[in-house]
Amino acid sequence: MELPLRKDLRPKLGEPEDSAWIWGSDDELGRLNLQTPERVKKALESVSSGETIALGLPFDQPVPPCYERDAFKLHITPKGVSHTYDDIYEMNPQSTSQWDGFRHFAHVSSGYFYNGTVPSDISSPSTSTKCGIQAWATQGIAGRGLLLDYGCDKGYS
Repeated sequence: MELPLRKDLRPKLGEPEDSAWIWGSDDELGRLNLQTPERVKKALESVSSGETIALGLPFDQPVPPCYERDAFKLHITPKGVSHTYDDIYEMNPQSTSQWDGFRHFAHVSSGYFYNGTVPSDISSPSTSTKCGIQAWATQGIAGRGLLLDYGCDKGYS
């Protein structure tokens, strides 16, 4: 697929200026659509050592979480017999390495999230999965790494 240049993007009627919703009206993957089996296989050709590198922070980092978010909590719970325990996690995925679906932050002036999604499309987690991170799990993500330099000002709110 040949992608349009940014300068050539033209939003459909009612879409915010500069929107790049080119994958179809039901899309929830954006540029992850480019991760075809052929491209993943081609990327594997550059592997030389087989070493893997964890790119996520531990769930309990940074301390304290930025922007007054809730901290990670781990509860280890015995399950009746002495050799069985469950790990129960409470976490906000924005408190550590940020895992966001396309419904995390809307285009400010229009109020639209990715691909024309509006708050009423996502307001109830029991009835809507639109533009959540579960869309990525359908096919998974495989690719080369991207390193970001992240800073957190504890006093920022």
